[in-house]
Amino acid sequence: MSNSIFDELNAMGDNGEVGNTYESILNWLGKKGYNLDELGLIITEQKDQLIIAGAGSGKTTSIIFKLNADIKTGNAVHEVRHKDMTTQVADKIWVSTFLKSGAEDLQRTFMKQKNEMGISVGVETVKFSTLHAEFLHCLKELKVPVHIMDMKSTMGMIRDVAKNFGLGSRPGYPTNEEVSSIVSYISAARNRLNPDEFYHPDMEDVGLTRENIKYVIANYAQMRKDYKCMDFEDLQELLYKFACNPETRNPHVTNFISNRYDRIIIDEFQDVSEIQYEIFKVYAKGCKQVTVIGDDDQSIYSWRGSNIDIITKRFPADFKPVINKLSRNYRCPSNVLNPIINSITMNENRYEKPLKASREGGTLNCYSYGSTIEMARSIQEQIMEDVNNGMTVAILGRTNPSLLPLSVFLDFQDKFNYAIRGTLYDLKRPKFRKYWQLAYLFMNNYEKMHENLKVIAKDLSNYQLKNFVNALKIQGQTIFNFPMNSLRNISEDLASFVIHINSTADDEVEKLKATFEFVKYRALDANDEYTEETVSIIELLEMIIECGDVKTMDDFIYEINYRNTRLHSRADSRDTTIQLTTVHDFKGKEADSVYIWKDTNKLFPSSRSADTEFEEERRIHYIAGTRAKEKSTILTIRGSESPFIAEMGIVPVAYFGEGASGSIRQNANQIMDDEIAEFIYGTDQSVQSGGVDFEKILEEKKESQTKLEEEQLQKQREEEENNKKTNSAPALDFSSMFGNKPQ
Repeated sequence: MSNSIFDELNAMGDNGEVGNTYESILNWLGKKGYNLDELGLIITEQKDQLIIAGAGSGKTTSIIFKLNADIKTGNAVHEVRHKDMTTQVADKIWVSTFLKSGAEDLQRTFMKQKNEMGISVGVETVKFSTLHAEFLHCLKELKVPVHIMDMKSTMGMIRDVAKNFGLGSRPGYPTNEEVSSIVSYISAARNRLNPDEFYHPDMEDVGLTRENIKYVIANYAQMRKDYKCMDFEDLQELLYKFACNPETRNPHVTNFISNRYDRIIIDEFQDVSEIQYEIFKVYAKGCKQVTVIGDDDQSIYSWRGSNIDIITKRFPADFKPVINKLSRNYRCPSNVLNPIINSITMNENRYEKPLKASREGGTLNCYSYGSTIEMARSIQEQIMEDVNNGMTVAILGRTNPSLLPLSVFLDFQDKFNYAIRGTLYDLKRPKFRKYWQLAYLFMNNYEKMHENLKVIAKDLSNYQLKNFVNALKIQGQTIFNFPMNSLRNISEDLASFVIHINSTADDEVEKLKATFEFVKYRALDANDEYTEETVSIIELLEMIIECGDVKTMDDFIYEINYRNTRLHSRADSRDTTIQLTTVHDFKGKEADSVYIWKDTNKLFPSSRSADTEFEEERRIHYIAGTRAKEKSTILTIRGSESPFIAEMGIVPVAYFGEGASGSIRQNANQIMDDEIAEFIYGTDQSVQSGGVDFEKILEEKKESQTKLEEEQLQKQREEEENNKKTNSAPALDFSSMFGNKPQ
């Protein structure tokens, strides 16, 4: 009788609601409204488990319920005897996630839920940390002297490495941001089992190449050794060397690591790197159960060393786990989620999963625009409507530079507060400065002319450009009054540029705008991995001229400095009502209304991505499309739409007008005559260049200039004949100063 009463009380639990069996726990969760179709399988599973958690599926909740249920039922509990007392404590459990803040959030949620479930056993043995934090603790317990450098020391050391290898846009003298980029690329390479295989196109911006990166890494390693200090990648490399590598591993270290924990839960498993996975396998050897949770559809950090094959192929092959899925999205309503599912399911390297929304409704908009400034005016009005309706807002860009034109536009309008998240690009950084300093071409600044002309004259070497600028300085000339015949002999690029500028209205601001137009067209014509970044920077500068009170070159330079300061203050803002950030930075976050800014074929997918990275680019777009709780809005440029938009099964509707006065039209032919339609839709190049067929205009200008020169030459000959001159002075030709032009 007493045993029966005891069993009943025990099943009820200390708080009178949650019992000590999985059945009673699931019953309690069911009463609280949780859907147990998938969650129930995850909570009760006792074998090694791989949980594929779709976007917005509540994976954090699942992790914590699984952990507390195992403790509550006694499956993750053992007895500890101390003197004459025996107490129950949780098993040695390690819960790991990607970020320190994420680990702290998990721990807070765990403790809160533990109290709700009436768990009374000791849980001091449950550890929450990042992978790096655990590796550090492990090495310290192995009595390995560990002296981790702070970021200031790391940056200083990388500066020395940069000097040794001439890294940075100004070789040997990288900016702070470039140093941070070098650190990131080195880290990404070292997270691979073979660092020499790492390559990312962006790293060439700071001077890193396939050929020199291994030497850069070796030089950095020698510096750390000389100073007797480490970085976080050293922790991984040490553990891999002594616990994983068959040629160097130490049995004592391997045994120590494999017996550290009874159970392991790894969150964000899709982001684990190759070297981290090898170390994890050693940790798992002595475990009763391993649970990993992640989403293959959200694996977007290959450039940082992660490998999607770990979650889709290697872990299933190595551990033979039970695979459970969380496919119900509690964030996005059906109208937002269903179209993006059509796109992501086109990836081949992924798990099949029945993704579905937990609720109907929601709004998905997709608008196309004729220009970036038209898009900016429109989004401003839409954001104001969102805020008036009490909604939080996020504007997501593929890259930081792509968001800068919008950032500057909103700053000029100053109609609401907003915050810039992630890396802020300093407008004084060389990649920006080289474009806005083109203003000095119209200020007769010979000191900056060489750098200015490097942007324009791609057909001249650095040496030839220096000689040309010296010649101009000696003659007291500018490129705009240099004899055209001579200029053509020197550089066709410069000749084309001068023809374009000299045909512009005699106003320095108009000439600067024409300069930016020329550079933007050249970037579009090149159509390479740098095109979109260059176009974004030029559009930023055009936005400053368009919105600012710019009447002189001095006004323009002032606005650059002033807006740069303003943008930095936006980055320091803690206001989360309206955020401008990248998709990568917003991963794992949400807002009521989300805008995908400039969803074009140069950004989604990135023009810098290789063909092999196309599936990852699709995953980035999928993440952007699954952040909205109520409304998702895609903004694109007509003629340059992202292919992922078509995959979603939606057709952008055209937006005409400016701001609140603009209107949406689903059938352009019903509202436009043929002439307007041709202007708006045109060809891809004309649309991207702001509705202007730049190439045709430039050819017309060249023809006009040639005709004018011929007329002037004929007139000169007639005058010479009339004056009975037998010898005419040849046109100035300085080409001999430059040697042979590159072919």
